[in-house]
Amino acid sequence: MQASTDSEQNRKKYEEQRERLKAAYTETAQNDRCAFILYGPKGSGKTRTAATAPGPIWFHSFDPQGTATLRKVYADDIASGRIVIDNSFEKEIVTRGIQLTGAQQWDRWLQTVNQMYRDGVFNCIRTYVLDSLSFVAEALMNKEIQRKKRKDGHPAIQDWLMCQNILKEQLVRLVNLPCYVIVTGHGEIEKDEKEGGLVGSLYTVGKRSKVTIPPVFSEMYYVERTTSGARIHTRPYKAFEAGTRIGADTFAATEEADITKLLEKAGYEWQDKEF
Repeated sequence: MQASTDSEQNRKKYEEQRERLKAAYTETAQNDRCAFILYGPKGSGKTRTAATAPGPIWFHSFDPQGTATLRKVYADDIASGRIVIDNSFEKEIVTRGIQLTGAQQWDRWLQTVNQMYRDGVFNCIRTYVLDSLSFVAEALMNKEIQRKKRKDGHPAIQDWLMCQNILKEQLVRLVNLPCYVIVTGHGEIEKDEKEGGLVGSLYTVGKRSKVTIPPVFSEMYYVERTTSGARIHTRPYKAFEAGTRIGADTFAATEEADITKLLEKAGYEWQDKEF
């Protein structure tokens, strides 16, 4: 009798946990969002591609003059509020007569993101764009060098490790926002020490980041400028890494540089939110 009672209790607990996890997974799936890395050389069209995402789109720009092209191409969207650009993190921007240092860039951005969390801004927008990871990483490293008071201005090994951990922590936080997240970056080509060939990857702080950061994102596209405009590669291209989870069965290896169309093709929410 006791064995039968224990079995019934175990079964009941099993069913309770199963239903709880089913409900949690269903809720997560219904609120599913994906995060993108768009990387490539300067002028390839990364920022303009990010602007094709569903709106409202909120840009945080570290890239000097990186959003200048948006003022020409998306002037109406900026005027209407569909695209919002905060470029106060750029070194070249002088705020109240003060030009930002790298450490101030990072601190200002972190404070701004925290305030947006508190104010619920991310719940009101459809897409958040960080442009670009290359300059964000540079700002973080400059802050660490300043904090450690490196006399020669060069980071020590422990500085690289610290920055890699902080950067990944913040990116993980971003990809869990209740909106689409796009991070742009620059690419670099290095010699593969094991295989002997060349390999292209996302430029960031430290070699470990090149391995640990991309898996945080569901999408990693290489952006290339062609005679007919920007194109994105959703599969490995030449020496460069690229991949897709949402379009594994539907995306071609090379697609038009339009995030909204890709989201629609993958069955994700692609319409603008009311703004």
